[in-house]
Amino acid sequence: MSADTIRNALAGLLEDSDNEAAWNDVEEAVTGGDGAQVVRELEMARVAHERLRNWAVVARLLEYEVVLDDEPAIVVAKQVELGRIYHQELMRDDLALPAYSRALEMRPDDAKLREVVGEIEFGRANVEATVEQAMVEALDTDDTAIRVAMLLRAAEFTFRYGDKSPKSLAAAKDFVGQALEHAPDRADALLLAGLIYGRLEHWSDLADALSQRAEVADNRLDKLAAAYQLALVTRHKLRDDQRALNAHERLFELEPSSSVAVQFLVGSYSRQEDWDRLVGVYEAHLQAGGLSKEGELGILVQLAMMNWRSRGAPNAAEPYFERVRKGDPAHAGMLQFFREQCQETGDNGRLMTILTDAQRALSSTEDKAKLAEEIA
Repeated sequence: MSADTIRNALAGLLEDSDNEAAWNDVEEAVTGGDGAQVVRELEMARVAHERLRNWAVVARLLEYEVVLDDEPAIVVAKQVELGRIYHQELMRDDLALPAYSRALEMRPDDAKLREVVGEIEFGRANVEATVEQAMVEALDTDDTAIRVAMLLRAAEFTFRYGDKSPKSLAAAKDFVGQALEHAPDRADALLLAGLIYGRLEHWSDLADALSQRAEVADNRLDKLAAAYQLALVTRHKLRDDQRALNAHERLFELEPSSSVAVQFLVGSYSRQEDWDRLVGVYEAHLQAGGLSKEGELGILVQLAMMNWRSRGAPNAAEPYFERVRKGDPAHAGMLQFFREQCQETGDNGRLMTILTDAQRALSSTEDKAKLAEEIA
């Protein structure tokens, strides 16, 4: 499998974390040839998902990396990180325990690992007593902060250490719901609620929790992660066009360089023929930076053509065509624009300069000859 194929598959997971075709391509690459190259691609993709707090994807990519890495010290470090993600980020101690146990096989004298394993085993053994005690304290207090803390403790222990049955998950949802009634903007409650709703596949509830998190999170990256996850849920799980549009617009406001937001909004605004908003998306994406030369040139072409053909605004298109000309002096669309504009204004000298520059940039003798004839 080529490097481009796995890159495209990994990029597809940013658009849809449950894209089975993309995961199949990743797995094919993992079981195929160049292990070192595949690991590098997996690591780069994992960093992008870590930034977006997309922990389920991060964990799955790490599982593949552990299989492929052949350096023992790196393997054990990744195994420990895998356990941490399952334990702390996803609250999946049923998956964290095997991950930590594999790490302990490689580092049997690691006291911290043994402590974490002991914590998980203690939580499993005492889940019922802990939940019961938390609920007693929640009901006995008039202090809202204490009540919320105890309700969240009951919800977390039930979710982490319960038997994962529908009844157990429903109880966890009820506990966290009661906590949110008292503290609807509490970040840790919204985070826990999101994990529970996602496991239950209660997508509308999950979308509501993510929307709230995107508003009240303490920092920009947490807001961004919530907005990104909200975009995926509304698009792929709820399949609600309006909510998906709103979610991607929110994501774009937070990060105009987001490929997920840009691609969705470009498609949506194009179908609506909302050229003004489409131009706004491209302009903000361009100003956000971080594009390759080819990517920047592509957006400049889009902006130029849209202003010229779709909006009927050649004066607005001209600065973009000038920038296209600097990047690609022989670009066909750009040349046609200046042919029409210069003929309309009678500026033959300018047109001759543009065509001459294009002729110099061409490699094809036949194309050079055609331009030479036009110039003459």
